[in-house]
Amino acid sequence: MLLLIAALCGFLPGADTPDEPEPILYRTLRPPARVLAESTHTYDARHYRLDLDLPMTDDGYHCREEVSLISNRPRLDTVPLDFAALLCDSVRRDGNRLAFDTGAGRLNVILDTPLAEGDSAVLEVFFRREPGTPQLGYYFGRPPAIRYAHAMTVGCPTDNHYWFACWDHPSDKAERGVELNITLPDTFQACAVGLLDSITDNGNGTRTWHWRHSYPIATYLVSFSASRFASWDTWFVNTAGEPRRSAGDTIPIRHWMWPEDSAATRVGYAQLPEVIQYFIRPDIFGAYPFETFGHVPGYYGFPWGGMEHQTLVMLHPSYIGGGRISTIAHELSHMW
Repeated sequence: MLLLIAALCGFLPGADTPDEPEPILYRTLRPPARVLAESTHTYDARHYRLDLDLPMTDDGYHCREEVSLISNRPRLDTVPLDFAALLCDSVRRDGNRLAFDTGAGRLNVILDTPLAEGDSAVLEVFFRREPGTPQLGYYFGRPPAIRYAHAMTVGCPTDNHYWFACWDHPSDKAERGVELNITLPDTFQACAVGLLDSITDNGNGTRTWHWRHSYPIATYLVSFSASRFASWDTWFVNTAGEPRRSAGDTIPIRHWMWPEDSAATRVGYAQLPEVIQYFIRPDIFGAYPFETFGHVPGYYGFPWGGMEHQTLVMLHPSYIGGGRISTIAHELSHMW
């Protein structure tokens, strides 16, 4: 009963509000004036792959991106991508350079051969973010303003096109998911939505963290975070059985935090497996829809209680010490 009360409290207005006001280091834009139905969209974004290179010394970075798409028109000759505050160096298709133009928050890619309806293409987009660009969607801070250098993304509701090229509207989920390969100095760690496939030591003082999420995902739910993190795992063990899993099956829960907060999180998040067990009841939400769950703190100044990035929620750092299981339950509930 106490757990039920705690979970439901997360749905009350103001439940995500920190006890003490924090300085607003973030800002968001209103959703764009266009509100397009899926039927008016000229293509279907199927998958995004991002190969990010983060120096972790400033807020600039370089990225190679792959956008997989299918045409929704009898003759698709231009692919419009939402794209702002970034510089595009080149776009390729099957190794061939394509013409493009930018402006008004768009990257318009002119295809060398138009696509018929139902035909697919993969666009390679090479772009960069210049240091000192106003921060929106992508945020970077470093000491002494915060404890450790920290790069993170928060794109709700339509701010993810400020850090990668995409169709930045929830009407078009990437049906095959996303892949994020994040290269950064080997003293830092990177987490992202989905499962960690591997970590590659590049032999030059950097490592690449390979994250993969193979489920349909709305653009604003794509996220990563990088800092001097520690992490530890617990597992939800399904004790009752539910439609997708048998009794005894497990779901990994990964807890990300700064090293000095590790002990506090072991107390503060100890109830997470219980919350999942409650939510998977047939009379509540039913089967958990993904293969993993995790959480990571937003850096100090993060003005919201939490953000429900798919499989990796971001939480206000004041929750690290516990006492906010209702908010954690609230963010977890968004996975359904």
